Amino acid sequence: MRKHSVLVLLLIFALACWHTEAQELKITTNAANTVSSKSLIDLPGLTGNPLAIIVATPMGNTEMLNTNPIGAWYYSGKWNIFNSNHSVMPLGATYMIRFYLQPGPNQFMHRVTKENTGAEGSYIDNPALNNNPGAQVTILQNYAPEVRSPYNLNRFPSTVSYSTAASRWYIANVSGDPLSPNTVFNVVVGSGSGNPSAPVPTQHRRFRW
Repeated sequence: MRKHSVLVLLLIFALACWHTEAQELKITTNAANTVSSKSLIDLPGLTGNPLAIIVATPMGNTEMLNTNPIGAWYYSGKWNIFNSNHSVMPLGATYMIRFYLQPGPNQFMHRVTKENTGAEGSYIDNPALNNNPGAQVTILQNYAPEVRSPYNLNRFPSTVSYSTAASRWYIANVSGDPLSPNTVFNVVVGSGSGNPSAPVPTQHRRFRW
């Protein structure tokens, strides 16, 4: 009986680790996975999972090939990388997709509201980031109108910066255009200082910060 209980606890622990581990998948846009402005991320665990936290890093010459702002779009039960201004996604663009199956202390969704928006942008209130200018922070717009209402689509490139005045990280549009309420961003927090480094180009792996 005791052995059975230990096995159950180990299984629960393993499942918990699986859900909180980051995983990576490299995708290249092609005629089979791309329609109009979006490219499909087809992977068990992501399909049917609107709570997944996804960020993406362009690889190789992708930033030159696709100059449009990108985001993660939950459409018909599947996640896609898409151009948030709905420009056609070019073929041959490669992205390293980093994802978590569920939110956690260091990976979460940030919703823009009137209350958290100030002169610099939309301030992120999170224990892992507050008073931590050396954190590594990665963001990606999270667009899921099928499961989240109200919602807003931000069509501009966005960036994340640290405010010494507010002791908070904040999200803002590079162009200076204001962020509208109910725009949502995935936020992933790493340790260390400086800009987050690009992921190691592997096909699909799991790791922890």
